[in-house]
Amino acid sequence: MFFRAKKLDVDLAQSTSVLPIDRTRGKHRLLDKALPRPTRSALQLLNPLLGERIHAPLSHARAMPATRRAPSRAEQKQRIQQQAPSSSSPQPTTIILVHGLSRTHRSMARLASRLEASTGLRAVSVGYPSRKLSVAEAARFVSARAAEACGGAGRPTFAVTFSLGGPIIRHASELAKSGSSDRMNSGGPDWQGSVLLAPPNRGSDLARELLLSSSTPAFVGRLFRFLYGPAVLDLASPAEEIAESWPDAPRPCGIIAGTAPRSLNPASLLLASRVFGGGGRKRKKEGKEVEDEDGDGDGDGDGDGDGDGDGDGDGDGERKQKPRAARVHDGTVAVDETPLPIPADDFATVHAGHTFIADSKETAELVASFLNKGRFF
Repeated sequence: MFFRAKKLDVDLAQSTSVLPIDRTRGKHRLLDKALPRPTRSALQLLNPLLGERIHAPLSHARAMPATRRAPSRAEQKQRIQQQAPSSSSPQPTTIILVHGLSRTHRSMARLASRLEASTGLRAVSVGYPSRKLSVAEAARFVSARAAEACGGAGRPTFAVTFSLGGPIIRHASELAKSGSSDRMNSGGPDWQGSVLLAPPNRGSDLARELLLSSSTPAFVGRLFRFLYGPAVLDLASPAEEIAESWPDAPRPCGIIAGTAPRSLNPASLLLASRVFGGGGRKRKKEGKEVEDEDGDGDGDGDGDGDGDGDGDGDGDGERKQKPRAARVHDGTVAVDETPLPIPADDFATVHAGHTFIADSKETAELVASFLNKGRFF
């Protein structure tokens, strides 16, 4: 055995100058400096022949690409099952934003980007033809669009709405509960909560003034109806009827109302002071500047226009002060029009007008807080 091993060593040393052997310490080692760095496959072939007498650091070996075996069908099936999401695992929640009357989905884009940055959830602003549909028709339209945005019906979804979007999402939530399905509504998402911005949950006194009040010229009402569509007829319904017929909002629900009487809505600019009180133009009377709260031009607040304050219109009565309590509003929706029949889980106000309440940074912070903690503060 010894002779064979020694002869093999000599043969290797004589046959090639690439493999000189160092015997100075009684061990057979490769001379690192005299050798090119052996490959891993060469070491695997030589070591069994020499009884593992040739040793070299594996770091010197060049890495060879490993041959890969094609996975079997059973392995492929197991890999697919491991990568597929489990039905019991919680699905990510999508935030659906719904705009108001005479707006587009772009009006909620800034709020959507802020919510995505602060919550890490996906936010999608869906659009609908707000001036062509009633509230119930818009609810079916929005429900179908929301299901598409979430990837299918029944997905967990949180709603953030502005103005008319509040009543719409209330009806959409009822459609999801009843399991209604038709051409426009294929089931809808699973609404797991909502935040309503300046919602006319009790209807709109501004719409009632334009469409139903005898003091408003008929052509103004027809023009208002033509410009804003059938949804304003729903908003002009009596508050008692709305409280009984409109469904509840998705729970948990938070409401944010605006308190700055500023709006770019033409109807609001013309009638806000008459509908909500206060904010009338100022007139000079007896050297003093007084506020004309009723908008009749006399500054007495009685609405008769004679300036005597007695309300009879003849100007001979005793002058009386009848201050008219102004309602807090955002230029279009009053704060007392926003509550639900069943009180919301939380309520907050921001100093912003109706037009730009969705763009307010404070609004975005409140909505993100409600999404994370279920309350505003």
